[in-house]
Amino acid sequence: MVMIERVKDWYLTWRTGLDKTSRDYLEWEQGHIVPKANYVRNYFQGFKYVVPLDYEKVYTTSTPFWWEKIPNQDFLSYMWPNRPLGNNCSYRTFRGFWDQWDKQFHICDIRCEMDQLFVATNNEEDAIMFGLRWA
Repeated sequence: MVMIERVKDWYLTWRTGLDKTSRDYLEWEQGHIVPKANYVRNYFQGFKYVVPLDYEKVYTTSTPFWWEKIPNQDFLSYMWPNRPLGNNCSYRTFRGFWDQWDKQFHICDIRCEMDQLFVATNNEEDAIMFGLRWA
């Protein structure tokens, strides 16, 4: 049985160009994230907590190139592959505007008032840490 699993893994790696851990992450991401959503809450549909963060606190600007933004290592310690799937967080920067009637951030590239960084998690302690440290 082990040999059959190894052959399947080898074939899928050869066919997709992704190893088993990357394929597992993409499968997990498809179940928790909706790329064509209009609102941030809908984008992160598989998460309990969605926290807006300050872009300047999360990304380091100490690189010699002004266009290169690298997230802090402390921030990345909450993400995959540093944490196992199911206990990890997901983050994304969106361009859009705050919808005052729905009280949600609307994802839209046409009427762009601001860029906002959001992080989503299922862990309440992580959500509190994000809110206190990087919001």
